Amino acid sequence: MEKQDIMMFDLIMGTDGEKMSKTKGNYISLDMSANDMFVRIMEIPDSQIIPYFQSCTTIDMEEITNIEKELKNAHPRDIKKKLAREIV
Repeated sequence: MEKQDIMMFDLIMGTDGEKMSKTKGNYISLDMSANDMFVRIMEIPDSQIIPYFQSCTTIDMEEITNIEKELKNAHPRDIKKKLAREIV
């Protein structure tokens, strides 16, 4: 049998905290307008902020650790704005 490669990734949750699905309407599409994408990112559950930073941005892990610490003292809305700007 020919050698095979396996790539494994964390699942990105949708805007309702469930598995992202176009059928459920809880997805964020790459072809959405910047404004629509920003609004959808702001709708994600607070518990998904750090996983989104890890999976959807190019920010290094040290900075994400700092953001996680900041999240404990800051309003989640402010951190989501940072996330949304980074993704959009």
